[in-house]
Amino acid sequence: MPIQDDEYLADLISEIFDEVSEVESSFGTIHLKHFKQLEMRRIFSKTNKYISEAEKKGVRKEKEVLEDLIKDDIWSEDLEKEMEQKRIKAQEIQDSISSIKLPSKKNLEAERIKKLQGEIGFMLKEKLSLMGITAEIYAERKIQKDFFNSIAFLDKECTKCVSDSIDSLDFVGQQEVQDIQQNFFKKFDDRNISKSVLSPFFTPYLPYSENILDLFGKPMKDLTTFQIRMVTYGRSFLNIFKNCTKDIPNHVAKDPELLMSFYEASKNESNKGAGSTGSGGTTYFGATKDDLTALSSEDEKVVSLNKELKKEGGKLDMKQMMKLHGI
Repeated sequence: MPIQDDEYLADLISEIFDEVSEVESSFGTIHLKHFKQLEMRRIFSKTNKYISEAEKKGVRKEKEVLEDLIKDDIWSEDLEKEMEQKRIKAQEIQDSISSIKLPSKKNLEAERIKKLQGEIGFMLKEKLSLMGITAEIYAERKIQKDFFNSIAFLDKECTKCVSDSIDSLDFVGQQEVQDIQQNFFKKFDDRNISKSVLSPFFTPYLPYSENILDLFGKPMKDLTTFQIRMVTYGRSFLNIFKNCTKDIPNHVAKDPELLMSFYEASKNESNKGAGSTGSGGTTYFGATKDDLTALSSEDEKVVSLNKELKKEGGKLDMKQMMKLHGI
């Protein structure tokens, strides 16, 4: 992992412990206070209230607007079905991805999910542009504003709300505020938090993941959402390091997805699934060099079937296959 990545993750860990992040903006430094699960729930519980508020103002609900768009041939039920089919397919791939042993194959499936999500997002954006403001969108924007107002402050003590300045901002300023909020959530997404837990900076803290009071000095209910995610990943990875029967390669120990794949493979030595086993070793068709490194151990010989096929001119007879597996 490059040095700059380690530094970035170290800063992320420090902010999670401090429970606040600082962001520079055109109207000064903004202090974003990290939120707790209960605080977030209280804000989002206002959704129905805001939907009713919108309806009283004459704003229609999404279902009604969509029915009119379909009736006027501006949108179609076929497009709705297509979006739903893509969602189902993406979920099916997501549900099955944990059973895939080869990291490279997992990455391919993850790319398929990303592609489907991108297609869904494009269709949804087009649909929303046709619908305009609905009661649900009105409520969502109110919730987002309430949420940002509850975490954004102009001072380190988090007493001066940014909301006092937001209302006077022009369109460019309003867009900047939205970008700050989006970047904040992107910074503290699961991928970054899980990587930070495996970074060198967090190493001294990892053993304490099993005891929340030792790590944070307060009970679980008082932790921020990001702290809960940090300790959850910490416990999961600590369990792997304690119980994995194989020596974990250094590059695997720094990558959350590779680490979990490696551990799952080590637990299922007796049932390799995609691989063929025997006393001579295990063969994986289509395995990359990194796959073989991630799946190998001192007491197991892992063989690339592709490599063996090339060595034998593209063919392996039954005798050669049996030899590969020690039969």
